[in-house]
Amino acid sequence: MIEHVSQLAEPRIELLKIKEISRKKYYSNKIKFCNWSDIRLVYVKRVYFTINMSHQKFPKKSQVLFVCTQNVFRSLSAEKLLEKYLLEKKDNRFEINSAGTEAYPDNPYSYTLEKLEELGVKSFSHQQTRVSKKLLESQNIVICMTKSHQDFLKRNFRQESYLFNEISYGKKTDIADDVESSIYLRGENSLEVFVKDTVMKIAQAVPYIYKALVVKIS
Repeated sequence: MIEHVSQLAEPRIELLKIKEISRKKYYSNKIKFCNWSDIRLVYVKRVYFTINMSHQKFPKKSQVLFVCTQNVFRSLSAEKLLEKYLLEKKDNRFEINSAGTEAYPDNPYSYTLEKLEELGVKSFSHQQTRVSKKLLESQNIVICMTKSHQDFLKRNFRQESYLFNEISYGKKTDIADDVESSIYLRGENSLEVFVKDTVMKIAQAVPYIYKALVVKIS
């Protein structure tokens, strides 16, 4: 803990040239001069401090990565919703990222964007990111949407991770997308309903994920 500015400062000495000091009392830079001989040149040492913060250790943000397949639906929603939640909490200890195991060029469903906007996530830019060794090495916590994503990371990168529902509710179950979901394949819901319901489920889990993340960095 810093108790005094001198703990952060490095003293420097500057020589001030003071011209024409007479026999009369002369005050300069809060230093009193008396009874000097006629015109002289005097150098006065003035000590001052410059703040040097280079040696101070500032905590780095904890990197959190959400992983799905395409990085345009589930992981994207989790990233943006958690970012919004952190902003509301005024908590800047985390940096949230997202990526896909495949991430071939694709665009988010309009239903995804509509639901995110409804939940308070306004317009944003998004560039798909594919999972890589370099990306994973920079992350502190990796959260996968399904067991298949976990297996992919472990098989290809020896990367350990959490399931989304595991870190939220302690359940090792999947957050499936429209292709993986048996509900959607059975035709019991339209694509729009399924996508919006999934985004809503992710939003409802965000406060629990936040609490779990705070515990893990404590």
